[in-house]
Amino acid sequence: MDKAEIEKTRNFIKNNLAQESRITDRFFKEAKRNHLGDDFENYVLRDEFSRDADRIVYTKSFRRLEHKEQVYSNKLGDHYRTRLTHSLEVAQISKSICRNLGLNENLSMSIALGHDIGHAPFGHIGERVLDDIMRGNDDLGGKLNFLIDYGGFKHNFNGLKIVEIVEKRNERPGLNLTWQTLDGILKHTDVIKKDKRWDLTRFVRDASKYESIMYYDYFDDESRPEYPFSLTMEGQVAAISDEIAQREHDLDDSLLDGDLYRIEDLAGQINSIIEDIKKDSSIKECSGYDLFRALELELAQLGRIDNHVKWHAMTSTIISYFIIDVSQNSMRNVSDIFNFDEVISVDENNRKHIIKNLVYFSQAAEKFFTEIDEFVENRIINSFNVNRYDGKGKYILRKLFKAYYENPRQMPRKELVNLVKNIKKTVDSFPHLKDDDKHFDVDLEELYEIDESNVDIRNLKNILDCVKLNVSVNEFSGILNFAGHILNETDIKYSDFKTKDEGMLNVMLNYCNQHSLDKLEGNDFLMTLKLLNELHYVYMAAICEYISQMTDDFAMKEYRDLYFDH
Repeated sequence: MDKAEIEKTRNFIKNNLAQESRITDRFFKEAKRNHLGDDFENYVLRDEFSRDADRIVYTKSFRRLEHKEQVYSNKLGDHYRTRLTHSLEVAQISKSICRNLGLNENLSMSIALGHDIGHAPFGHIGERVLDDIMRGNDDLGGKLNFLIDYGGFKHNFNGLKIVEIVEKRNERPGLNLTWQTLDGILKHTDVIKKDKRWDLTRFVRDASKYESIMYYDYFDDESRPEYPFSLTMEGQVAAISDEIAQREHDLDDSLLDGDLYRIEDLAGQINSIIEDIKKDSSIKECSGYDLFRALELELAQLGRIDNHVKWHAMTSTIISYFIIDVSQNSMRNVSDIFNFDEVISVDENNRKHIIKNLVYFSQAAEKFFTEIDEFVENRIINSFNVNRYDGKGKYILRKLFKAYYENPRQMPRKELVNLVKNIKKTVDSFPHLKDDDKHFDVDLEELYEIDESNVDIRNLKNILDCVKLNVSVNEFSGILNFAGHILNETDIKYSDFKTKDEGMLNVMLNYCNQHSLDKLEGNDFLMTLKLLNELHYVYMAAICEYISQMTDDFAMKEYRDLYFDH
């Protein structure tokens, strides 16, 4: 494309595909716009996406990213990337690509700043620990009586929970961000990975508001999201910017690891990747080959890379290459579209959705990026120091979850107050069971009387027995009576039952977990099981939420305080 074509395409994107700021793009209405009065609004030039970015930056969750691991622990040195510095780098790359394409830079900034806000301590290993627990794959060494799939844990889904529920603005839950920012945070990484999915309904205030953004039935194996990618080009830019930033700073940080590479060795690995790609005769037929060739020549001019100045020149050149390639290829994708009705969709709320992924690497750049990605995964992510720290993180988080599950009073009072509030809210949604004591040794009356004042009382044993599912079945025959009907509707087989009582009850709890109140209504026994299941979820989610917000440092301190003498 020549300069005139580039400018024409850029203007087309700006006028037709870029997102425009509208106050109506928030899920909930906001009455007051300026703390200092309406007259001062004339001086304020922030659009809604800038407000989103500001709201994210001023949260405690965002500040805590400074002490959350990216790949290496910041305990190893001052110059390793953290989740915070990574987010800033993603924001800068996103801004550059959006400017090249004529997209909304403020939106890309808000998505980039918030994209990792839901990360657990200890990076992706912390995420996997919480995911295994919350989808019923880890009984914490026998600590959990039942294994129930509560929809798992993943940082992009948890990011929505942070900005929609955990963080507060003007004493109200949530930051009330625009749907475009929420969509970008959710879809900056996988929302479905092979057959692995996460239950969106467990992370947001009202899942129905996300139906046009992403809908699928978590418990239906055949159900898949129609649009697993961001429905804004700015969100698509943020997602690929995240990938670019990760791979380049993983290479950079590995140099600080004295057990891995010298500069000349690592630079030699990158040059070897380029040489291997050149040997493939098909590369000349790939889109983006001319730019890849320009990268090769530019790096060749740097000569031997054997000092930090030359190394930074090399990494800067590679980042610039990916930014230009994405910009160039995305413009080409837009210019190749003949029918924009197949690309742009407007929903019932007049929200403009980009229903085709338009932002991605050229074929040549994709080959180069994939090779770098495999090298990073095999040689850096799986290195000695990274695995040692990951192993420590996994051990600590499982121990913390066990401790809080055994005795929730080991969490701060604020967490207990939130737990009690959610117990009360859950119980209040089952008013017809108030006098139901036919099936379990559970005094439901205690649950209906619970409030914040109960947090400090000495005897919470009965309530904790309920939320931890430490209940005995009075009428096992009741389970058997209902089992025949339920087994006919599901793929569950009697052979799945591990023991006569707990195995059956585990299956029944999972069945109730997978079905709505509407489906169970009219059956008091199943409704009681549903209540117990939801109470257990509230308990598990409270612990998961508390741990997920910890920094690496705080998690290690909690572990020392709980398990070692001061």
